[in-house]
Amino acid sequence: MDLSGFQCHITGVDIDQQALTDRVVNMKDLQEAVLGDLRTTSFPAASFELVYCAWVLEHIRGATEVMDRLFWWTRPGGLVVLRIPDGQSVFGSLTKHTPQRLHLVAGRLYRLPKGFEPYPTIYDEIVSRRGVHDYCAAHGHEILVEQYSDSHGWPNPAFELLSRACFRAVSVLSLGQLAPHDNLHFIIRK
Repeated sequence: MDLSGFQCHITGVDIDQQALTDRVVNMKDLQEAVLGDLRTTSFPAASFELVYCAWVLEHIRGATEVMDRLFWWTRPGGLVVLRIPDGQSVFGSLTKHTPQRLHLVAGRLYRLPKGFEPYPTIYDEIVSRRGVHDYCAAHGHEILVEQYSDSHGWPNPAFELLSRACFRAVSVLSLGQLAPHDNLHFIIRK
């Protein structure tokens, strides 16, 4: 997120010390780094005006409880920016049903830096378009922005086009049960 022009204090939480160190030392985008698990890390209610959670919930057993915590930490009227792969998409289904060792091979192909290797995926029910909509409706939160993306990020453009075509075909064959897009991006007002 481009926060230039805003005066802010950014706190990051991660279970991976190396990832946190990279953010503080190399990226220089955190003023405070908290080594901890989102399921147990504690901040007072309404501590933040904006909470940003990207590519994390799909790796957590108990993602609904983490969502509860994210909104607990957000002040009334504040925003939660949520970026997740859609667990009810072709990509999400493929990820859920393939072994972790295949994810690690893909991470090497992408040349992911140390500390950013693929973590095991869980995909609790909330990690989907329907899951986020149901959660927000049940808790009185307002979805202000919802976007989809279907870029798989393959280094080869031809492979990117081929993968998109394949995912669309599988979506059609699933009779729409699996979405062709990969990722969901939400801005939600508490």
